[in-house]
Amino acid sequence: MAIASSGAIKLNIDIGGELGVTAGAATALGDASGGTYSTINTNNDAADRPDGATPHAMSEFYSYDHSAAAPGYGGIFIDDFYTTGADDPMDARIAYATTTLQDGESFPTDGDGNTVTTRPVWTFATSTGTSHESNDRIRVSNNNDSTYHAQWRTTNVPPEDLGSGGGTINIEFSFFMSSSNNKDLILYVEAISQGNGWGVSGGLDNGYHFQWYDNTQAVRIRRRDSYSSITTLATSSSGKFTKGAWTTAKITIEDDGTLTIFCNGTSSLSTTSTTYQSFFPSGAGIRFMSAKAMSIGEYSDIDWIKIWKTA
Repeated sequence: MAIASSGAIKLNIDIGGELGVTAGAATALGDASGGTYSTINTNNDAADRPDGATPHAMSEFYSYDHSAAAPGYGGIFIDDFYTTGADDPMDARIAYATTTLQDGESFPTDGDGNTVTTRPVWTFATSTGTSHESNDRIRVSNNNDSTYHAQWRTTNVPPEDLGSGGGTINIEFSFFMSSSNNKDLILYVEAISQGNGWGVSGGLDNGYHFQWYDNTQAVRIRRRDSYSSITTLATSSSGKFTKGAWTTAKITIEDDGTLTIFCNGTSSLSTTSTTYQSFFPSGAGIRFMSAKAMSIGEYSDIDWIKIWKTA
């Protein structure tokens, strides 16, 4: 049982007892704080365990739990975009618990043994420029529209707060970009909901853009703070991926603000921004977007996506 979070605590009974000191034996505060009786369990938050430095204080043991378990990091989201003949991933979605994942992917399972079993629901901005290919992939393609980006979006992503929980969010997906120009692919990771908009005069949520350029095969990281305020944080050199071939892309968002894009296992671009550390709140999620007016016949396909968290 954890030590009380406030009020009077006793050195021998509460602190010594929590650390496993023999009942009735004297407990020295310095030895308790320094891990002499038993190594201090660092699964506790730093504010809930002694720092080991002098001067020692009994208050450092408030809320200390010697048996605290490690955080349950692990898989939190997956989709292979597979359906059984429906027109798009909004229809006839079958729970993962009753069907097999396609594309060689496996269920992500967190540290507490929980498995993702429900397929997310996706929506799209306009049927022009968005399609579900071969019951297995989503596509953003030319929509000849200067108002809407072609885009697929889901809000069925569990919220993650790196500011309070720490760790790293990992997002990995497979995409194919056709071989001509004018069809940038954007993965938008949302941090603040602005009302489920598609970007006509507002509504695109605050968060980070991770972008794959078609003309130079460079990658870029941007931050959106409002509909009209977007800041480019970093842009890579050219040749980071290959058009006309499948690319395994991965982004990581770390609790210290480090943002990184990987292409086929190689780090392609990294920068730092601590503006947003809490992601996927109610009403927000992730979306795949294209350029507003792509070249006729050009497209990007996404075959699968998964999100997990590591320490």
